[in-house]
Amino acid sequence: MANSEIQQALRKKVSKIRELPAMPAISNRLVQLRENPDAGIADLAAIIKLDPGLSSKLVRYAASPFFGYGGSIQSIEDAVGRVLGFDKTLNMALAMDTGQAFDVPLEGPIGLKAIWRQSLCSAQLMQYLAEGVSPANAPNSGLVYMSGLLHNIGFFLLGHLFREEFKLLNKLAAENPKLPVTDLEQRALGMSHTELGVWLMREWSMPAELITVTFEHHNAFYKGRHFVYANLTLIANRLLRRLEIGDEAESTPPPAMLRLLGLEEAHLNNAFEKLLSGREQLESMIQELHG
Repeated sequence: MANSEIQQALRKKVSKIRELPAMPAISNRLVQLRENPDAGIADLAAIIKLDPGLSSKLVRYAASPFFGYGGSIQSIEDAVGRVLGFDKTLNMALAMDTGQAFDVPLEGPIGLKAIWRQSLCSAQLMQYLAEGVSPANAPNSGLVYMSGLLHNIGFFLLGHLFREEFKLLNKLAAENPKLPVTDLEQRALGMSHTELGVWLMREWSMPAELITVTFEHHNAFYKGRHFVYANLTLIANRLLRRLEIGDEAESTPPPAMLRLLGLEEAHLNNAFEKLLSGREQLESMIQELHG
């Protein structure tokens, strides 16, 4: 089938969609909890415990060598209070639970395993990078981590709703690793994962910062609203390209973007080295959580 025919077929499928995947019930409760300034560990633990599988994953996550906690982690309360903290636990739980809303192929450069690896590595690296952002633009740590985890959610929606188109894009990405995935999407599908992701994030009433990140995380020239989160995502993903992780085609962060954020080259290198130093433990944790 020619690309123009594929694009027309995809547009036809899109036009017939009347209902997007619903946000999972636990995710919905977690989003509401984020807006409650009085929420505490007990409130968060009560929601997570509604899904024993999610609870056990987070306990294993907190007990992984990556965090270097020497004590015993027996409960989700231990995981939150002793290791992860409220914000990171909430955001991890939200990302893990959200992922369960989609039936996505596991393998390939945009398969579930690869995107989840990129998401976790991006989230961790972005937190390191954010420590060096100029005080005037200092971002919210929780939103930084969540941006890293959820910015590629459009791939999940593509794989869930448009299986054949996802298969085609996955194949093209594998065959053309040096080409930007956004170019491949436009040539083959006439639609990008960023557009699909924004569609879903708006439907789920996610924070404006995350909607911006979802749409702009490949834009090397973005300076608009919530630019800090979108820029940090792009920078992190370009650095991860050096490890052959993720969907960025380039591995050099835009100098103008670094200047805008006030990020020094030394801090960039330190953040990357910090990720590398814990990479073995991080990979072990990724395998433990998602195989």
